[in-house]
Formats: sequence, C-alpha cells, structure tokens
Amino acid sequence: MNPEENLCVQILELTKRHGDTLAVDRLSLEVKENEFFSILGPSGSGKTTTLRLIAGLLQPDHGDILVNGQSMSGLPPNQRPVNTVFQDYALFPHLTVWNNIAFGLRMQGVASIDIATRVGDVLDMVKLPGKADRLPSELSGGEQQRVALARALVNRPAVILLDEPLGALDQQLRQAMQRELKVIQAQVGVTFICVTHHQSEALLLSDRIAVMNEGRVMQIGTPEELYAQPQSVFVAKFVGQSNVLEGEVVAGDDRFSVFQSPGIKPLHISRMSQEMVGARAMMILRPEHTALSRESQCDDIENCLEVLIEQVFYLGEEMQYAINVGPQISWTVRGDPQHDRATRFSPGEKAFVHWKPEHGMIFPQ
Repeated sequence: MNPEENLCVQILELTKRHGDTLAVDRLSLEVKENEFFSILGPSGSGKTTTLRLIAGLLQPDHGDILVNGQSMSGLPPNQRPVNTVFQDYALFPHLTVWNNIAFGLRMQGVASIDIATRVGDVLDMVKLPGKADRLPSELSGGEQQRVALARALVNRPAVILLDEPLGALDQQLRQAMQRELKVIQAQVGVTFICVTHHQSEALLLSDRIAVMNEGRVMQIGTPEELYAQPQSVFVAKFVGQSNVLEGEVVAGDDRFSVFQSPGIKPLHISRMSQEMVGARAMMILRPEHTALSRESQCDDIENCLEVLIEQVFYLGEEMQYAINVGPQISWTVRGDPQHDRATRFSPGEKAFVHWKPEHGMIFPQ
C-alpha cells in the first residue's frame, strides 16, 4: 500500500471468537478511499464476521477498526459512518419505497426539504423513477435490491458494506446488477466493501480483493494478480478453475526444470531455484492454457500428454472437456464452441493435451 494513498478503512490485528471457534484470526488489511474492495472466501472463512465487525454488529475480542482515521472501538452501529446492504434487503414491508429510503434521514432529524431532494437524487441514481409509492412486495427482486442500496447511499456514509448483495437474484438479473453496482459505486465515489463467495462476481466488481480462509487473509491483490500470480495453492484453487498435478521438481537444464508425477512422463516447467530441486510440489494449470488435438503437435519444449476424453459439455460460448490425464487424475480443458458435432471430441476418444512450460504454476507441497 502506497503511504501517500488516502485510506478509508484500516483493520488492525482483528480477532473474534464464536465460542471455541476462531472466526477471525489477527486480521489486518487496508481499504482505500473510493475503492471497491471485496472479501472473498468459502463458507466459514470469516468474511461475514469481518463485515459485521466493521458494521458494529459484533465487537472484536482484540484489535481495532479505523474509519477515516477514527477508531470504531465501542461505537454502536448507528454511530458509525457505515451502512450495510444485506442479502435479504431488510426493507420495511409496510413502508413505501420513498419512506424506506427516507427512514434513516428522518431518524437523524434532517429537514423535510432536504430529505425530498436526497431521496429523489438516489432514486434517479438507482434507476427507480416512478416507483417511490410502491411497497416492497410490489417490486421485483432486482428493484428491492436497488431500494436497499438507495437507503444505504442516502445517508452519505464513508463506507457501504455489501453482504452477498446479489445472492438472492437469478443469474441473468445478477449479471445485470453487477454492472450497475459498479457504475453506481464509481458515480457516487464511496468506498464499497463487499463480502461474497462468488469468485466471478468479485473479479468483475473489485478494484482489489482479499481472499480469506479459516479467519486469515491468504492474499490481497487486484483480480488479475490473484488469478495470474496466486501466492498459495489455496488461492490458485479458489480463484478460477485449476487442473492439479502432484509430484516432484527435478533438475533440468538452463532453459527449464522438470516436474515428475507418478505414472506420467516428465514435464517441462519454468526454471526453479536450486532449493526446489528434489522437493515435493504441486503443479496448477489453468484450463485456458491447455489445448486439445488429435495429433501430437508439440515441439521439444512444449508439454504433450496422451489423454482420454471422459465427458463433453457444450456451453454455447465454449466447449468444455473432462479428460483423464493419469491414474485417477481428471482435468478440464476449454475450447472454442464447435457447433458442428462432427468436429468435436467424443467421450472415449483418445487425444493429446498440450501446454507451454511457463503456464504450469509450481507450489511447494
């Protein structure tokens, strides 16, 4: 983090237990002003607990949270400059859209004329003109989500917290709202912190992402950094699809090292340090870095294995093949959509999978 960049949220050695479970373990991270920051992780990783700690819905056992340099220690939720958008929206069912959005402003004693202006502005921002007099039950799921976002924005907080904000929407509406959410965040210039287990959503929305597991941050980086330069096997497997091979790094020459996996011929990998030679390791290969052919088409450096096609999936925009690489080793390979069935590989067919040495990511095991 560049010290000259303005920080909005600082989490310092945050720890929280739920009974005997260590939900958040000495967590530290920083979020910049006007950043769309996501916390990504599997169920039980501590991401939702972290969000609730920032919101003030939980109090930490140890550590502190600073918002714009001010400690949140001991402050209840209504005294923190943060607002939360929940997955179930938490709208008041008996209040109209207008009154749902205006509720917080009235509680703060904001003048009626200012309430009218601010509610009107956010209704336009979330594209809900003409819906002010509707009840939540008269709205679609996407419209309810926009009302919840408008209610959070109208208070002009320093931070908007999003707890699986699009989880209740169907896939098509979810994709549309992802784009709109990013546009709205850029338009209002407010820091967003989003919790999700949906990796493609985090990659699409975020300026930076923190990947969590078992209460700890495994890596923080831009979407591209996490995908292309994962620092651990966990991050490599969790962010994106991965083909995995266990084995050992053995000596090569001045161009490359060699990876040896039981039952599979030696494979070329990027040159490893001397310390890695002889070490157990795991190779991770992204599906898009592999290609299938009916003939062996590799040069003397590129890797090429004879494989068996197990399953074929037509996904419209691409083909996916499940292939058997070795004893109980199944990989996924992607290909261009082959609308002509005659050109596709078929289950039970033998083929060749090939990839470049530099695409095999090696991690100590």
